[in-house]
Formats: sequence, C-alpha cells, structure tokens
Amino acid sequence: MTIILLGKSCSGKDSICNELVKRGYEKLITYTSRPPRPDEVQDKTYHFISKEEFERLISLGFFAEWTTYNTIEGVWYYGTAIDDLECENDRVLILNPSGYEQIRQFNETVISFYIYSNLKTIKSRMAKRVKEKKGTKEEHERRLERDNIDFKGMENKVDRIIYNNDGLDTIESAVEKILYYIEEVKTNSHRKRIYLAGAMGCYGEDPYPYTWRNKVKQFFIYHSDNFEIFSPIDYYNYQNTNHKSEKEIMLYELNALQDSKIMLVNLKDLDKSIGTSDEILFAYLNRIPIIGFYENENLSDIHPWKIEQINRIETGKDALSNAMDYIVNYYTTDRWCV
Repeated sequence: MTIILLGKSCSGKDSICNELVKRGYEKLITYTSRPPRPDEVQDKTYHFISKEEFERLISLGFFAEWTTYNTIEGVWYYGTAIDDLECENDRVLILNPSGYEQIRQFNETVISFYIYSNLKTIKSRMAKRVKEKKGTKEEHERRLERDNIDFKGMENKVDRIIYNNDGLDTIESAVEKILYYIEEVKTNSHRKRIYLAGAMGCYGEDPYPYTWRNKVKQFFIYHSDNFEIFSPIDYYNYQNTNHKSEKEIMLYELNALQDSKIMLVNLKDLDKSIGTSDEILFAYLNRIPIIGFYENENLSDIHPWKIEQINRIETGKDALSNAMDYIVNYYTTDRWCV
C-alpha cells in the first residue's frame, strides 16, 4: 500500500514521513534534478540525477508522475518511477498536487493525506529555516506564494486532512491519526461511528440534550453490527468543569469527530451554540456526511450557509426518527464505502 503525503512548504510532511518510516513504513525515494543540500544523502533523500538524465527518462516513460519547479537557481525536475509504485511493500511518498493528480490516474489504490498547517505556523517555521540557512527568505516566500495557488481546494481531493499547527498538534498525534485511518482501510471495517452534535450549555438543568441522545443510542443498539455511537457528553461532565480549559474539550471533540463516519446533529438552538456550528463546519471541511434534524418545520432561523453544509435535513415532529431511519437505510448499502 502506498501512502501519499501532501502539504505546503513547512507543513511538517517530511517530519511525519520520517516518523512513519520509524513505525515500519518504507520511504519511496523519488528522483530530482536539483542539487543536494548539505544534509541530504544520495539514494536516501532523493535519487539525484542531472537535468539531461531526467529528461531522457521522461522520454522513455520511466515516471508515473513528474513535475518542474521554476526556482531562482533554474528549473528543477521531480518525479516518481513507475516500478517503485508497483512494489507491494507499505510505502510512504511525498508529492505536490500535480504529482498527486497524475498518481491518482495511474494507481487508484493509494491513500492520501493533506498535512495542513495554518499561515502563522508556516511563516514561523520558514523564518526558522532561514535562520538555520536552509534556503533564503526570497525562496521561501516564492514557495509560499506558489503553494497558496497549487493547494487551493486540496482538502476536497484527499482521503483525510491531518492538522499540524504549532501549539495545537504534534508530529506524534498526526502520525497516530494517519495510522488509525490506514488500519481502518486495511481491515475494511464496515462499522461506522456516528458523532452526535447539538447545543448543550444553553439548556442549563433541562435534560433535553441528554434525552434525544439517549434515544439515538437506544435505537442503534439494534444496528450495532453496522454502527457505533459517539456522544461527547458521555466523556465530559459539562456541569462539573474539572477540565483545564475549553480548548481541551474542543480538541478532544474535534479529534473524535474526525475519526467518525457520519455526524447526526440536532439543529435546535443552533444559533446559541458556537461549538455545534464549528463542528458542522469541521465535518463539512473533512467531507464527513452531516445528517441534521429539526423538530420545527421552518428552517428560516438557521443561517443559509449552515444549511448548505448539511447533506440532509429532516424536519417536523418525527425529524429524529426519520433521520435515524435514513442513516440505517442509506449508509448500510453497498453505495457507501469507508
């Protein structure tokens, strides 16, 4: 199986790749015509070849994908050999968006991860590299400008987004998420996790947030071969705040949501719950199907953008029952793959 990592410059993809190698994956060594940097090793970092040799191999159909970069030092070629992709070993490969599009047409069995770092993190890491004399400021700025163009919309083209932002994520946590998803794919697990979302804090002592969630859990007991339920309120006591910060809750719940296959969200009082709105956006960006229910017939008090982010909304007094029936009837068919 070939694992593809994509990410802007300084997103951490090389560090993640190196950690995956420590966990038993073999790094697929690609080819380049650029000169090696001081800390790079021939046939371990890249297969370093001349521009003329690279162009000769292109003419022979040697590469499954190849691309060029216009740098201040000239044109550099990068490419992946066809023979290397046909190996059955578990391998990890770093590609740019152009190379990824070519590989997808050549080999549909790859698993892809977009390593995402925010602009603040990227600029901080770039400044550190310049200070360490790993590239010039001008070269890093040029790469950042091109990355912003090349990676536009990438979150909609990969199998999974992995966040790697300074102060929020670690290389180890990113690797664990990647390995978890790979294991899911390898075992072809058909048991889908349903993440339950909906307003909490605005209800005070009202048991409503618990009653509808309990109803869902009771319903899916009879469908446990195909589904499992994740309800965040089972893991945090919101009325007895022993957690250190709201950030702790946010990261825990968004990580759990990222590992889920479906979101079932109660849209009641959505305007009062920033957390639920953020969860919907997070699921939307991670291509997790969102099934909403709203016991009110009128959706006019829900912002149109939120409605557009939700795959299906059931309304009326039987909205929850209809939403659960829809999940069972649709997401247990062969039309939906993990």
